[in-house]
Amino acid sequence: MATNLSTSAAWENRLYRFDKSGNSDALNGVSLDNAICLTAQPALVYMYVKFKWSMKEYRDAFEMMELFVKTYSERIKFDKDNPSNYANGPEAIRFSNSSEESKTVYYLSRLYCKKAEWLIKIQQDAAHLAQKAREKAKWRSSSAACLNHVAYKSTSPRRRSRRPTSAKTSTGFAHRKAQATTSASSSLSGSSSDDQGNSDIEFLYQQQGSHIGESILESYRAATILDSKWYKAWHSLALQHYFESKKYEKSAGVTSDIIEKYVVPAIHGFSRAIQLFKEDTTLQDTLRLLTVWFNYSQHESVVQAVSEGIKFTPLQTWLQVIPQILARIHIKSEGTSRLIKQLLAELGKFHPHAILFSLYVAQRSDNLDRSNAAGEVLEDLYILYPKLVNETGVVSQDLIRMSMLPCEMWHEALADLQACLFYEKNPEEVIKTLRILHSQLRAAQTLPELRFVHRFGRDLAAAEVYLEKYIASAPFFRDGSLLNSAWNLCYEPVFRRNKEDNFKGQRVALKSETLSLEE
Repeated sequence: MATNLSTSAAWENRLYRFDKSGNSDALNGVSLDNAICLTAQPALVYMYVKFKWSMKEYRDAFEMMELFVKTYSERIKFDKDNPSNYANGPEAIRFSNSSEESKTVYYLSRLYCKKAEWLIKIQQDAAHLAQKAREKAKWRSSSAACLNHVAYKSTSPRRRSRRPTSAKTSTGFAHRKAQATTSASSSLSGSSSDDQGNSDIEFLYQQQGSHIGESILESYRAATILDSKWYKAWHSLALQHYFESKKYEKSAGVTSDIIEKYVVPAIHGFSRAIQLFKEDTTLQDTLRLLTVWFNYSQHESVVQAVSEGIKFTPLQTWLQVIPQILARIHIKSEGTSRLIKQLLAELGKFHPHAILFSLYVAQRSDNLDRSNAAGEVLEDLYILYPKLVNETGVVSQDLIRMSMLPCEMWHEALADLQACLFYEKNPEEVIKTLRILHSQLRAAQTLPELRFVHRFGRDLAAAEVYLEKYIASAPFFRDGSLLNSAWNLCYEPVFRRNKEDNFKGQRVALKSETLSLEE
């Protein structure tokens, strides 16, 4: 009680300070809520409704919030149902001489944003209370059944024949039953303040009805219109659109109407939030934008919205998500694939060092579409930076060559061949790998490669003869004895000796392994 009195006194002192007339007698005989309603200071109103909400006076705080939202909207002639008429309003007030109107617009945008946040809490708490009520009803039904079963056993004729039930015993049982029910009810109900808060939440949820989701979006949208340079409002609006679209993914599916209603505005909101963020990195918004884009990449309206957002987004923003973009470079959607290539080419134009090596890695992918797409971007960058592109190709090739030495590659391939011959009986994929390794062996250049050819070249050349004979035979009538001969006579001795060398541990000299870099 003392805390509430001290808090009220603090608010009365704050009201004196914000009152325009400076006359404290104006508050005599007036309650604190009415005094706040009489003040002309939006800042005081905004802080007071937040205070009321923090004290779990949800209904009073929300109704006071709606009252001031309506009052301030009428004062500046803002209609949230028809916001297009107010398109030039904020800028006109921002540069006007009227500081009072500017403050009203500022705090009205904050009130709308806070209203949306409260509606989200009302929605979440109402769902939690409904779940809690179902659990409580289930517990009561099971508890009542258990108590009735105990009562039936205690009053059965067989029980009475042995020990008659006295009035005192019956009264004691009834008292225990009532005590158990009361204790369970008190443990589930909580404190009186929580009960009042839960009651307010249920009332406000019923008052908003099934359109609470649209009310949240309208409030965030009004905040962005009133203050078009506020990052939090744009971020919250985009995030709410994104969450609304996710609901339809789990139920009826995302139609073109849902795309236009939720997905496209989410993209616009995230793009605008990225533009307004003061730091150089906006990773959370950028990742959300990429998620929405790639999830609905087959829709042309989504691609168009992303394209418009990219035009006004700082180029540095995309540097932190290059791996995520390159992972979708081979996407099937033609519009998205074209936009990804344009974005990567633009990034390479101004930041070539950040993207060239990743493009070369993608170009060496086994996926043909991915390799071709990366090659197209590299061709565009070669026109601008021919020397840099060539040097990056040399470095990437030598680094890949150093990542696995010939002895390691042959050990892995022959181990797979052994498993196919004796267990899986399907050597076709391993044969493709072996043919590639044989071709690389004929083009040996570095010292480790030449050393490996000198040690195992004769046996591997003999094995290649058996391998080519096996491939040249009819597909459905291939002679398995050719592969067995290749393994027993050639591959198996190489595999055994190479295994002994492979696990000894080798130190690779960069000078002997990368001849092109030395040049």
